[in-house]
Amino acid sequence: MILFLSPKNRWWNRILKSPRGIKQVDILAEADIAAATWHYWKLGRPIDEGFAEELFTAVGNTIKGKQYGPGEKEQLLDRVEEIRDVYFLPEPGEHLYDTARRFGMDISTAQQIIDNIIYDHWPVFPSLLYPADQTGRAQASQRLAAYGGAYRMWMRRGSEWLLCGLRVRYVLKIRRGLVIRCKLNVPIINREPNYPPYWEYDGFLRVLSNKVFWMFEKRNYSHRGDYIHFITDIGEVLEQRMTFVGTYLTTGQDTDQTIISSDVMLRRLREEEVTKMEEEMHSLASIVRGAAAHDLDRQLATLKAARRRSDLSDVAE
Repeated sequence: MILFLSPKNRWWNRILKSPRGIKQVDILAEADIAAATWHYWKLGRPIDEGFAEELFTAVGNTIKGKQYGPGEKEQLLDRVEEIRDVYFLPEPGEHLYDTARRFGMDISTAQQIIDNIIYDHWPVFPSLLYPADQTGRAQASQRLAAYGGAYRMWMRRGSEWLLCGLRVRYVLKIRRGLVIRCKLNVPIINREPNYPPYWEYDGFLRVLSNKVFWMFEKRNYSHRGDYIHFITDIGEVLEQRMTFVGTYLTTGQDTDQTIISSDVMLRRLREEEVTKMEEEMHSLASIVRGAAAHDLDRQLATLKAARRRSDLSDVAE
């Protein structure tokens, strides 16, 4: 229906006989659709079948009331009836793009129309959202209870590690769903005078299957794209702390923004440590070198070995 009522539908130039071009408001007026109803449909809300029937009837009446060239009125009425049939009784295998072609639209145009509607109301990565209904709210709250809190996070960078402060903060209503909001502080490697010791990143997490997906974008966005994405396991308790192991992808802090991917390790703090962590979020971010870096290497190797043994045990069972 959205494609049918789009100004990109070439039929409307013929139906309304407008050489100056067609605007959305012109189509809505001829189809007897209120602006509020159109907005409601663009939100993805259902279209009442009776209303849809009235819409096709209104378009047919518009055509019947205008003067056209020989045979053109009958042709347009046949086309409207054809689309009505496709809408109510779609042919097996009928694809959105097949319908678009009926309107004289190319695939790219049809996809842009749909994308403009989707991403006007959804974020770029809709799978990061939990539904805003009761079930979605309960699920998001459960995930926050399981993963919320303060973390120390280490990102391997060559022979060194970047020690970062990470917070999984709260559930946030955004657009048409719910997200779990996170904050990340990453140390600046070659810090210039008067610069803060770390960059701040805002992001979200989503638990899907047996993985945790973390996505962050640098705060105070500039012309340099600066993102950090990492995927970890769902975590295991090690030394009384929930610990996660995974892989990150980002670009370096160098001028060329070299693409970097390596190990990431997170360890959630115990409740009694959280207050201290709130203070440390502004001082924790640092670069780990030497013996301390080697110790992290050993910890990671131990964790990976334990994960492999656990995986083999699961397979054996």
